[in-house]
Amino acid sequence: MDAGDNAAKDTPTGSSYYRAIVETGLDGAFVVDPDGVIIYVDDSLCSLLGRDRNELVGTTFETAAKSVLVGPEAYDRFATTISDISDGDVASRTLSFDVDLEGSHVLDIKVARHTREDGAANIVGVVRDVTERERRAEAAEQDQEVLAKLYEISGDASLTFDEKAERILAAGCAYLDLPYGFLTRIEDDVQQMVHTVGDHKLLQTGESVPVEQSYCRRTIKTGGLVGMEDARAELGADDPAYERFELGCYIGTKVVIGENLYGTFCFAGPKDQNQRFTPSQREVVKLLGQWSSYELERQQVEARLRGLHRTSQRLLLAETTAEVAETAVQVATELFALPMTACWEYDSDADLLCPLAETDEAVERVGETPTIDRGGGLIWESFDDDETRHYDDLTDRPGRYSQGTDARAEVHVPLGTHGVIVSAVSGSRTIDTVDIESLQLFGILVREAMAGVKREERLAERGEVLQEQNARLEKFVDVAAHDLRNPLTGAIGWLEIARQSDEAEAYDRVERSLERMDDLVGELLSMARGDRQPTKRRPVSLQSMVEEAWDYTDAGEATLSVESRLGEIQADEMRLLQLFGNLFRNSIEHCPDDVAVEVGRLPNGAGFYVADDGPGLTEDLLVSLNDIGAEDQATAIGIGLMSVTDIIIGHGWDLSVANTDRGLRFEVRTGEQLTRPK
Repeated sequence: MDAGDNAAKDTPTGSSYYRAIVETGLDGAFVVDPDGVIIYVDDSLCSLLGRDRNELVGTTFETAAKSVLVGPEAYDRFATTISDISDGDVASRTLSFDVDLEGSHVLDIKVARHTREDGAANIVGVVRDVTERERRAEAAEQDQEVLAKLYEISGDASLTFDEKAERILAAGCAYLDLPYGFLTRIEDDVQQMVHTVGDHKLLQTGESVPVEQSYCRRTIKTGGLVGMEDARAELGADDPAYERFELGCYIGTKVVIGENLYGTFCFAGPKDQNQRFTPSQREVVKLLGQWSSYELERQQVEARLRGLHRTSQRLLLAETTAEVAETAVQVATELFALPMTACWEYDSDADLLCPLAETDEAVERVGETPTIDRGGGLIWESFDDDETRHYDDLTDRPGRYSQGTDARAEVHVPLGTHGVIVSAVSGSRTIDTVDIESLQLFGILVREAMAGVKREERLAERGEVLQEQNARLEKFVDVAAHDLRNPLTGAIGWLEIARQSDEAEAYDRVERSLERMDDLVGELLSMARGDRQPTKRRPVSLQSMVEEAWDYTDAGEATLSVESRLGEIQADEMRLLQLFGNLFRNSIEHCPDDVAVEVGRLPNGAGFYVADDGPGLTEDLLVSLNDIGAEDQATAIGIGLMSVTDIIIGHGWDLSVANTDRGLRFEVRTGEQLTRPK
């Protein structure tokens, strides 16, 4: 029996020590006397320390401590504690030690004073191996640190996404103790490095590899995270990914925007690095992938919103619905990656959806965009319901836009009552919630742009109508002022004569001039209301009309000669008076002061002429006068002569104007013989 057994057996309180130790259920126990000599150790402590009981019992604590490689500082703390307990300064104390026992361990040792039944005092120590607890605490602290770092980086508004991604990859590498971190983009079965950390030559920004030759191929095919602690064992030495990259460990998760795969967020180590990934590390990597998904989705949404803002500005510049549609299909390609897009406009008169614009790829793959009758397939349904629709698989569905192509999906964006935009989706492109929400906003912008263009068109049409109305009003005012001037001038002249002579005939002429004005005003008002009365023909003496019109004219030095026996004509008296008045005024205003005016019958007796010995008219004016009824006639020949042509048209007569060797001659052919006076 060794000394330890004798000590335990001979000690009166050995059984009490044993009970106390067993009840604690700890990893080891020992007893030392007040002099620091070990008098008891249990089997658990011997096993933990890797020492025999004989090596420990009977030795001082100093010797035992040095034998298990406890440093001087640790021994000093323990010695001080033993002394304090022996002196009664403290009842118990717990100390923690880092020891090297076939690997780093952390031991918690609680020492306390124990009084034996005989009154003697010893010190009992209980040992607990807390290595795993400390490691978990350290891991939890690292988790907290990396999460705090992630929060700090992601919340820094001054950083771009690229800067955030690189910093978070670096933080992840430090947390996992791995040299390589990379964010990838996967398109058309090709993986491209977007952001990378580490010096691996194939894991640098811009490098690409077929997905089937990448470690990420497993990550893409799974719903969550993939961790390979020994990649060579899991993949095989002849695996194309292992042969290419020679990575010993890998952990990665998918990055998804909406419902579409963007790429992967991964960390890895070289071929000689096998690593065990803890559950918390796996969760952190998942979180990093989710952060990437969120940031990329936010970035995409912001880019879409900026693009839609620019689109709204482009749409504001459109002047026709065709320009709006052309802009819309271009934006569908540029902003939404939907190059197979067409736009229809609703024709309410024909009850049809008429093609307005399409992309080049749509024409190449689908063909010319057709006109769609009411009830014509899915497009008409979307237009009628005024609801954005997304069809995932239309392979066997009739009535689709992309019939005859490899496109399986379509998205329909109605434009209210104005039309509909349809995009066919091919390849790996899918439509997710982010796309639908953005396309709905896009549809609103296009719809409002079309409504705005149509409002402008209606306003322009109204403006043209108003311009025409204003032009007619100006014409009316000019005609009224011009035609009223003749009888007004006559009334003023005869009133002056009446004042001087006080003759009844002069007053009669004033009265007749005023009556003419009253009749003329009535006719002009009827014209203004659009209620011009038809020409009232009756036999009228040409001679009396000529003389009265001349009386109304401020002739000055001008002279009038009238062929005798002009005869009678079937005409509207008031309008015939206007005709002669305007012709006389034209001669007086555009010829020398002493112009001679002559009125006579045409040689065949079927009309009359008015001539003067003035300078005549230019060829352009002659052409305009002879082109009776031209829209720009008033501008070319003036209000007076325009009124002349209007009266001639109203009577159904013909007019010809020509320069002669004596001056200017107007010939009016009535189509019937003038009646000779008896």
